[in-house]
Amino acid sequence: MKEEINRVNLMLPAVAVKETGSTLEVNLVTGLDKRDMLHEVLHVLEAEGTAEVLSASYCNVGDKIFYTIYSQAIWPRIGIETSKVRERLKELVSEFNQDLMEDVMDTSFDV
Repeated sequence: MKEEINRVNLMLPAVAVKETGSTLEVNLVTGLDKRDMLHEVLHVLEAEGTAEVLSASYCNVGDKIFYTIYSQAIWPRIGIETSKVRERLKELVSEFNQDLMEDVMDTSFDV
């Protein structure tokens, strides 16, 4: 059980947001089992209506996927509401983490 939880902790998604002028850089780290999270992050960026995704790249390292996403303000004078985007992404990561922990707890006690 302890080994399983340690393995899960290593696979939890993590996200970081950095703003430079009218450009927003989002770095995302997920486990191989959370490939669909990229779609969710892109949805958050575009749902805010203030950011256009310019590029997205990824790199597989072991059992992790590292994503880098660059977006730009659609209206440079208005900019991107970085705090709002950051908060929505933190909520998204929390939801994924909670779902993952529930899955582990459900399978850990199956006999």
